[in-house]
Amino acid sequence: MSSDLHSKPALVLGASGGFGGAMAQELIARGWHVRLFGRSTARLKARFNGPNVEIVNGDGQYLAALSKAAAGCGLIVHGVNYPYHQWVPFMQTATQNVIKAAQEAGGTILFPGNVYSLGPGGPFDEAAPHRPSARKGVFRARLEGFLRDATKTEGDRPAIRVLIVRAGDFFGPSLRNGVVDRIYGNAARGKTINTFGRLEIMHERVFLPDHARAALDLLSLGDALPLFEVVNVTPATRLTEREFLAEVARVADHPGLKVRIMPWVVVRLIGLFNPVIREFAELAYLYDTTVLLSGDRLKRLLPDFRFTPLDEALKATIESYRA
Repeated sequence: MSSDLHSKPALVLGASGGFGGAMAQELIARGWHVRLFGRSTARLKARFNGPNVEIVNGDGQYLAALSKAAAGCGLIVHGVNYPYHQWVPFMQTATQNVIKAAQEAGGTILFPGNVYSLGPGGPFDEAAPHRPSARKGVFRARLEGFLRDATKTEGDRPAIRVLIVRAGDFFGPSLRNGVVDRIYGNAARGKTINTFGRLEIMHERVFLPDHARAALDLLSLGDALPLFEVVNVTPATRLTEREFLAEVARVADHPGLKVRIMPWVVVRLIGLFNPVIREFAELAYLYDTTVLLSGDRLKRLLPDFRFTPLDEALKATIESYRA
């Protein structure tokens, strides 16, 4: 790790969630001084502890609190997220506040990218243009545009460094939501796995601790990367959805576990009464068509990086539901 970057605290937003939680754990494991920023300090205290862990109460919607927390930090992990129907305005406001706080502190921003802005197809490399086929893809492209612009010097505004680590989808012990719980949580209990879309396609999933390790290893390259960099993180093994879910069931000691596909018409009917489900239904194409990323750049930048074996990653995820 760059000694200059590592010598300063890292501020993590969203540590109670999937990406932010995995990043906080990896930073702590590597000996960083970690400042966790969030509204639920009780949850953060229950999840993280140690001599180099500092917990700060605050909300990313308020610049003053965020700027105060970011003071003196060399790295800001923008892991905060909101339910789909609250992305506008909350996710946009939080991102703009993170940028302003990083400019004031002179810190680097780390942001988890996804494939929403790319549309179906691939494999997409890092130079692939934004061609979103859904409103949320348009929005994600806008957020990345804000981050890219922040790396350019304009007037008295200082340029900052931004690294976006892009992945298709995630799983891991720190991630909980209505989709992953019905896969890994159900498998852990021997219950029918519930999912969406076609089982014959590939749906890329990256183990979150691997994503966090790759992100910090990339940051350690320092000036070898441009001020604005996007790097794809792809799974070491690509499986069809049917093959992947069979592995989940096998590792959970329930081989042959039944898989139930939720029809999109049912999802959309539920969405009439549930705004999160309504927004999720817009992303049906991610489960009905293959969307792949190219991992060639990561291999070139980090030739010695090794992904966690799938069995081990699935076991850690499933056991987290049994704890």
